Amino acid sequence: MRIKESVFQSRIGRQFFSGVFFLTLSNVLTKVCGLFLKVPLTHMLGDDGMGYFNLAYAVYKWFYMISTAGLPVAAAVMTARYAAETTEQRGYLLRRMRNVTLGSFCAVGLAGSLCMWIGAPLFASLQKVDDASYAIAAIAPALFFICIASALRGWYQGLGTMLPASVSQVIEAVAKMGFGLLLGAYAIRRGKSLCVIAAYAISGLSIGSFLGMLVMLAAMLPVQRKHGVFKTERPRNTEPWTVLLGRLWRFALPVTFSASVMSLCDMLDSMIVIRRLSGCGVPPEQALRLFGNYTSLAVPMFNLPPILIYPVTTALIPIITAASGRKKDGNRKRDEMIRTALIVTSWIALPCTAGMSVLAKPLLSLLYREDLAATGAPLLQILAFAVYFLLMLAMT
Repeated sequence: MRIKESVFQSRIGRQFFSGVFFLTLSNVLTKVCGLFLKVPLTHMLGDDGMGYFNLAYAVYKWFYMISTAGLPVAAAVMTARYAAETTEQRGYLLRRMRNVTLGSFCAVGLAGSLCMWIGAPLFASLQKVDDASYAIAAIAPALFFICIASALRGWYQGLGTMLPASVSQVIEAVAKMGFGLLLGAYAIRRGKSLCVIAAYAISGLSIGSFLGMLVMLAAMLPVQRKHGVFKTERPRNTEPWTVLLGRLWRFALPVTFSASVMSLCDMLDSMIVIRRLSGCGVPPEQALRLFGNYTSLAVPMFNLPPILIYPVTTALIPIITAASGRKKDGNRKRDEMIRTALIVTSWIALPCTAGMSVLAKPLLSLLYREDLAATGAPLLQILAFAVYFLLMLAMT
């Protein structure tokens, strides 16, 4: 399909591609840092230790999706609508949108972190691996920090400002990698047990999330000045903040529900797989080792292709919202951008699916020991067929 040149040369087009560039670069760097964390950790902890690590991460991911999947999208959409206005209330509406979003996220993040911290033994027992409770408690604070960063990320996204989120993601990923490896090595030198070493390593995610949150908070002042948030006083006739809060959650709940169901499947996997392997006569230690191999080798490789798609989806949200509100040619430009994005997604998804399935063992052998790669390759070959559907789902 061919897009008219004017679309690319317009302000919307320039905003879109600059946002995609920053987010793609940060996502690539984030995934590289994640890979540099997982590969040494797998050598350091083995499949058993990575089993503890990934069981805790599966619980965290479910809470993370419930807390942050829908609200940033809703905040971005509503902020983009207010940012497109030319009325005198624009600055006040943007400021109030930020305050309502931050307040909502702080409450959700605090509740989720406390639930993970207090319920760590329960989640570990449900997975039939009681010692995983240390790692679950160690990653619990990350949820609160991520919620605050996500609130600001949605607000910045609605304003079309992608740079703070990109820088925050990179710093967060580098800190997770560095502190995770350092704390894991420290625990090994101290002679800690394997489950405690995994807890030390996964606490690097909490430290990285805290630093990423600080970056997002530091960027707030220059972003507010750029968009004139301070310039407008509160108007007399404005709807109460409860109406704005209700509108925010009406946007957020459908996305939160769908995303939490998908991440719930990951947590159920961690419960069901080990139980079923044990039920088939596999010793508990071997079942934990096999689950650790699956979640440390096959799943991370499967999750690499979406880094090429998520920046496009993130940058499209405020642009589509702004275009839909324009009377002249708004719908045509919106539909043009959407069709192009879907076509480009197919061009990326098909080669990724075929290549990952055919080259599963060589790809894993580049990063992991031969015995670990041999165990994970058949799993990745089957999992690779879902890559195409994952990328199309991410875009739609």
